[in-house]
Amino acid sequence: MRSISLVLFIIVCTAGLAQQEFVVEKGSYTHGKGLRNAIHVKLEPEVKEVSGEFKSFLKDKYDIRLKGSWKERRFEETKVKGLSDSLVNAYFIFKEVTGGTEVFVVMKYPEGKYLTTVDEAKAFTFIEEVMHEFLRGYLPGYYNELIEETNKEIGELEKTIQSTTKSIEKNEKAIEKNKEKIRDLEDDIKERERENEDLRKQQGAAEKVNTEEKARLQERKSKLEGTKSKLINFKN
Repeated sequence: MRSISLVLFIIVCTAGLAQQEFVVEKGSYTHGKGLRNAIHVKLEPEVKEVSGEFKSFLKDKYDIRLKGSWKERRFEETKVKGLSDSLVNAYFIFKEVTGGTEVFVVMKYPEGKYLTTVDEAKAFTFIEEVMHEFLRGYLPGYYNELIEETNKEIGELEKTIQSTTKSIEKNEKAIEKNKEKIRDLEDDIKERERENEDLRKQQGAAEKVNTEEKARLQERKSKLEGTKSKLINFKN
């Protein structure tokens, strides 16, 4: 029962994953003691993995080397084609949330002014496209790994179920065999009970005959002893 329940659980979880969608949208995030315009991304994978994969993506695709920890990565005073004609600082904040990971991207110029969706709409559109590109490249592989892991688990569970099924069939055969033995033993018990009943009747009849025969023999013995005594007295 446990194996079957686990199979159903995996199927339900896999179906749920297939229905999930990532989110890339404009939003806001508190950074540098103020609420800033940001790009907001939400997806399912674990936060450290997302942070590491994104760092590799920017290095391989745009030759941008991010600094910082997995919680907040950044590039500073960098000119990125398509993002801005000026030097820009960009901050990528990775947060663990229920159901996966949230990423916030805020940008500012080296002198301190933060980019806004009004004044620098092109920059935010570019970041959105970058995030979409990253997710299109990263998520299929992520879900493929989950599918492979799930298939392996299902395979192991199917083996367990097959083994359990064989054990059940074996036990059922043993049970039926033992039932047959029990039926044979019950028949033998009934036969012996009937035999004992007949023997008791025979024993009762024999005891009655023996009692009568014993009385007759005792009587005969008494007569013989009396005859013997007379003969002994006659000789004397």
